[in-house]
Amino acid sequence: QARIQRPDKEVHWIQITGEVMRNENNIPVRILGTTLDITETKELERRKDELISIVSHELKTPVTSLKAFAQVLERKFSQTNDQVAAVMLKKMVIQLGRLTVLIQDLLDVSRIEGGKLQFRNTKYCFNELVAEIVSEVERTSSHHIVVESTDLIYCFGDRERTGQVLINLLTNAIKYSPDANKVIVSINSDNKQATSSV
Repeated sequence: QARIQRPDKEVHWIQITGEVMRNENNIPVRILGTTLDITETKELERRKDELISIVSHELKTPVTSLKAFAQVLERKFSQTNDQVAAVMLKKMVIQLGRLTVLIQDLLDVSRIEGGKLQFRNTKYCFNELVAEIVSEVERTSSHHIVVESTDLIYCFGDRERTGQVLINLLTNAIKYSPDANKVIVSINSDNKQATSSV
């Protein structure tokens, strides 16, 4: 792609493609190619990126506030021994945290354009992550999900991305086993890597 300025001073974006034609001795003899004016497409992309940035910024503030309010309520209900409400609010805080990560991804327009995901590596308990995902998926499913594990396993990696993969595996297992009523999730570790099988 190239940016050019016409004689009328108007700037245009041009996409250039070509192929070198060679003779029997593999010597270049001519170039065949095309040029395409993609100025309108570039402008649409710019408007899309601008819209994503504005919407993401607008979403970030209320979501952050909701997470803070939920955390305050969770502490208050824990102090009054209302464990049911406290557990539900804790789950709400977790989901709001995931939403915050997604909004942050939208804010990084260059990462979206490049098709790259930035990993947020932290140390976390793999068993706890699996338990959270299983609880979340099981609430909207008729299948019973059984977790088979032994010792606690701690991992270093992107907790949210790993959770997304587990959700996809579980929902696919449920979707493609309509005649079954149980899904088994096993967790293992060999001190070098953790493995989860659905």
